[in-house]
Amino acid sequence: MNKKVMLIALSLALVAALVGGATMAWFTDSVVSDPVAFAAGTVLIEAGSSSITSQYFDPRDGVFVYGVESGSGDLYEIDVLNEKENRIFKGSGGYTYPYPNGLAFDNINDRLYFAVNNQDLSYYDFSLDTVSSAGVLQHSGTNVCGATFGGGYYWYIPDNSPNLYKVSFNGNGEIDSQELVAELGGSFTYGDVAIDYKEGVIYGSGIEKYFIYDVTNEEYWEPGGNATFLQIAWGSVGLLYGHKGQREGVGSGHRNWYTIEPSSGTTTYKFTGENLYVDLASGSRSVWNPGDCGWAKFIVKNVGTKNCNARFVMSGSWLEYVVDEEGETGSWVPWDPEVDVVEITLTEGNWEKGPQGYYYYNAILAPGETAELRLKVCLDGPSTGNEFQGKRFVLTGEFEAIQASHDASQEIWSWSPSS
Repeated sequence: MNKKVMLIALSLALVAALVGGATMAWFTDSVVSDPVAFAAGTVLIEAGSSSITSQYFDPRDGVFVYGVESGSGDLYEIDVLNEKENRIFKGSGGYTYPYPNGLAFDNINDRLYFAVNNQDLSYYDFSLDTVSSAGVLQHSGTNVCGATFGGGYYWYIPDNSPNLYKVSFNGNGEIDSQELVAELGGSFTYGDVAIDYKEGVIYGSGIEKYFIYDVTNEEYWEPGGNATFLQIAWGSVGLLYGHKGQREGVGSGHRNWYTIEPSSGTTTYKFTGENLYVDLASGSRSVWNPGDCGWAKFIVKNVGTKNCNARFVMSGSWLEYVVDEEGETGSWVPWDPEVDVVEITLTEGNWEKGPQGYYYYNAILAPGETAELRLKVCLDGPSTGNEFQGKRFVLTGEFEAIQASHDASQEIWSWSPSS
């Protein structure tokens, strides 16, 4: 069963809190209220951009690949079995199409590599939740579009080039060596590649052709098939998936997902997703094993017209999937373990522990400003036994805001920021 830690992105609304038996009303905002308008201005915050990486105990109930959006640089984990798309990292933005691109997952070191332009390679580190530079790619070609990872190497074919390159890295994730491996039959134009490293075979999808290259035997062929102009990646169960991720107005079938029969290049339609991904990476990172830690992240924004103070509180609970007597349907129901094996820790951000079990943002949040909140969610190794297999841990959060003026936070929350 899928055991997923879910951090809920909450919708926040405006209320008025009365103090001293209705002698004063503060402008506030909380997760449980309906919108209320105030002519003098509003205090309103929204919590979004939530994500948790390394979030599944067992991937059997999900099949995962990774995707990147052009322009924003946002990284996504896509469960192609259950048709779910979860953002795991918010990019810095400002990229020029078709970048970021050349996405490839190093599952040994938990790094997602991607090119940010024609030369510069970066990587996202799952453990640190950060993006770092990996160095400069050296190739003869234009855009870095088709890339995959296997055997400790980053393999890629530049756009408008027949050249297959292989890149190795040092322990810090930086480029160590680069090598021109082969010249394939004809130039590669956009699309993507995916390697089956156990077999030593690279599969590729370009604008006009689907091709196969046997790295070991140095054999290249084009079997035909309709798996062209796709972003492709291996799922965690050994199926090859394709995604129509080119820009709107270019071709058809945008956001469609397919399975691909590797030897023939024949596609089978699966579903139409939410987002357009300019590139995919094969992946199975979503296995949260005892001893692992995941990262949860919120972007909290003041979308009102008044300065505000913000706070949040988190809680977690376990669920188990119970099937009915006929064995046909089931549902998730509360499950109470004998031991507490999950540790939730506040990491980065200007937040501090305060009264009533809340964490408080230690500054004024002006209209339009954002505050990032990061949590580290760890599963205790020694204490987590087999009884936790198939269970789901759900992490929920509640955010609140109050006007920053007239010591409102001190009156209502018994707390005020130090800065």
